[in-house]
Amino acid sequence: MAILKGGGTLKAEMRHWTLPELQHRHRNMYDNYIEDASTEIRTAIKEKRTFSHYVLDLEKEETKHVHNLTVSNVTPSVPNPFHGKLQSSKKTVAIRIRRPSNAISFGLSLTPKVVGNVCTLEVAAIHPGSVFEGSKLQVGMLIHTVSGQTFNNSEEGIDLLKSAEGAFNILADTLPSMGTVYTIHRKNVGKGGKMERQVFIPDRNNNGHTLHCQSNHHIHTAFWIRCCYIQRALMEHPTRSKGDETTMHSRWHLSNSPLYPIILNDLVSLMEVEGLGNASLPAFLTTAISTSKSSAATSGEAEVSAKNYETEQPIKVKIPSNANSRYNSFITKCTTIAGMAKKDPEVYRMVMPQIETMYTNCLLMQNCKSSKAKAAQKTVGKAGEKVPIVPDALRKDHSDEVNLANYASKKKKKTKGKSNTNK
Repeated sequence: MAILKGGGTLKAEMRHWTLPELQHRHRNMYDNYIEDASTEIRTAIKEKRTFSHYVLDLEKEETKHVHNLTVSNVTPSVPNPFHGKLQSSKKTVAIRIRRPSNAISFGLSLTPKVVGNVCTLEVAAIHPGSVFEGSKLQVGMLIHTVSGQTFNNSEEGIDLLKSAEGAFNILADTLPSMGTVYTIHRKNVGKGGKMERQVFIPDRNNNGHTLHCQSNHHIHTAFWIRCCYIQRALMEHPTRSKGDETTMHSRWHLSNSPLYPIILNDLVSLMEVEGLGNASLPAFLTTAISTSKSSAATSGEAEVSAKNYETEQPIKVKIPSNANSRYNSFITKCTTIAGMAKKDPEVYRMVMPQIETMYTNCLLMQNCKSSKAKAAQKTVGKAGEKVPIVPDALRKDHSDEVNLANYASKKKKKTKGKSNTNK
């Protein structure tokens, strides 16, 4: 919000701007953010990074101060002292749920529990397929408000949940995590000085709400990153370290960004993500043969038997002998696909790269005149395999050509001609 308001002299000037001018500035800032964030997420996916360079640079600056810190006290197995006090660990969470009209139940197991004088419903389990699956609601939370209404007993609370329709809000209290509290101060200040801070590192396996590390240092409370005090405490912790990505607040995980799945799908469709195997290929290029390996340990070494491979039979395509029948059958499918691509831009985005690849394959097939290549095509056709074509942008030399038989046949003809003239 501070960025939108501006600062300094710009803030005073913006008071005299008209509404269209403010809207234009907001739109430009939004477009610039989407462009910068998309570029950063795209680079992070290719480099297999979890966090952006913005966060990593902030932590790098904090790492410079770690050597000036020392641990004065360690208290294990205690509840989170910052629970409900810091914004990064809220006590009460507002959860918005949309219940489908055909949903019969919520898929929750609830247990009545009285906390103080307040009647609550403790979430004992969230079943698969529940409308709460994937939401902020977690096992162990205490539901005490449904659509702004509290309840005096468990029956009233369950009736409120059952009567809720469409989109509604619930309020649930979280449980404090159990972990270790570190008291850390700067070496040149001494114990009990004004630069003494506390750090909480939660245990990995606990039913609490917080899994990331927290401290009362202003760098963490402002940016929710692992400040120098947290990094110093992680050096002493027996089971968790800085390499554990869950020690960072989930807000900085790029996979939680709304842009992440969109950019990831684009990179997968363009085959720009490494290590995904067949998942990065279009559907028509995926291999028709899948293998399953089974290993047996013999003298400490695993041996894989060829009999353990299971193969799937390739799909048999009936080819009409009449040219008009082939044309009519093909044009019917193409017309249907073209109609769907016309209505839905996402269908066009998915289909168009595949159509261009199919067109390239067809051209290579028709231009192939070599008998060796023809024989190779028949062999591949009988086996049901699909031979990939090297794109022009990736072709480096003649060894990358799929159709090398043409070059071999031409070279052979020239050699024969020379040998005849020598005789």
